[in-house]
Amino acid sequence: MPSFRVAVTSRRKNGEWPIYIRMVHGRKYRLLPTGLVASDGDLHRKELRSSALIDRTDAIMKRMRDNVNAYGEDITELGIDVVARIAQRRHDFDRDFFSFARKYVERLRTDGREGTAKAKEAAVRSLRRFVERDVLYYSEMDVRLMTEWRNWLRRTARSVSSTYVANVGSLFRAARKEFNDEDGGMVRIKHDPFRTVKPDRAPQARKKALDPYDIVRIRDFPAAPGSVIALARDAFVISFYLLGMNCADLYEAEDPVGGRLDYHRRKTRGRNYEAAHMSVKVVDELLPYIERHKGTGGKMFDFSDRYLSEECFVKAVGDGMRRIGEALGIEGLTFYAARHSWATYAVNECGVDIYTVDKALCHSGRATKMTEVYIKKDFKDVDRANRRVIDFVEEAGL
Repeated sequence: MPSFRVAVTSRRKNGEWPIYIRMVHGRKYRLLPTGLVASDGDLHRKELRSSALIDRTDAIMKRMRDNVNAYGEDITELGIDVVARIAQRRHDFDRDFFSFARKYVERLRTDGREGTAKAKEAAVRSLRRFVERDVLYYSEMDVRLMTEWRNWLRRTARSVSSTYVANVGSLFRAARKEFNDEDGGMVRIKHDPFRTVKPDRAPQARKKALDPYDIVRIRDFPAAPGSVIALARDAFVISFYLLGMNCADLYEAEDPVGGRLDYHRRKTRGRNYEAAHMSVKVVDELLPYIERHKGTGGKMFDFSDRYLSEECFVKAVGDGMRRIGEALGIEGLTFYAARHSWATYAVNECGVDIYTVDKALCHSGRATKMTEVYIKKDFKDVDRANRRVIDFVEEAGL
């Protein structure tokens, strides 16, 4: 464990003696400033004899010991510079960031926001690997440490550096919002390192829209009934006919009522349940797929009967799409290409306005959301857009 003692090294030109705490850890030492100074009369052979200064330095060393003791035996595995930062914490309020992050992720899952929960969980795991311990106090998360983590990500995980920094930053700000009451004058977490440490700009994603002829080739791809390839092929086509519906929503879709499938999009329902509501007309082209994959217990499809969890279903579909892409020579083919392709055809080939496409994709946070509060939802424009997109693909594939 680290040891602490008072150290007075050299006198300044003005005759003052700065007082340090000499911390020894793992056969190395650091001089930690106290902000206190002594005069010649306060010292005897560089040892303090002023009772006032002795009391104040004893209090500082006690705080430093309490800070490092909170880590228990884990402190022995940390480098001296990390231990020095821990020892010098002065915040009256200081808690474990990782503990808050776990609870926050649990709340996201309770709200049905599994994708967001997984993204934040992965970012926190990365930060935990970087600091090499399971406890990280808010006061330690300063600009210096967060910059070091971002630089480490640039070397080791460039592709996710931007999203990891953004997700940890959002968690830190969520903690400030939860623990601080600025109106009441109670600001427990005073700093925000992410005002300075910004996420790297993410590389622009490659467009995933397919040639319409490829949609037809995927639809007609031969596969053994019941195989993973047949599953992926059918799920892809079903998604396309349902305006690019996500795997998670297909997995839990309930039986249509009155020829329409109504659901609340999983990805955004936790943010705004009503805004996540979607209603899709069941087109004739979809009927054979419903018959082939008829579910039980009120479910539209049998995906939840065949796969124990949504994660297993998504993995199987992804594997099947990869195989189909390899066979057809479509590089990087993914299930999500159905959604991108539907939106691209709607705007670029069928003349559908952006607002209708935005509505069809069930995006949250639209600029017109305040106006929509006063308007009863109607999906006739989306139905017309879907019909035009499907007809376009059929004609292009002839």
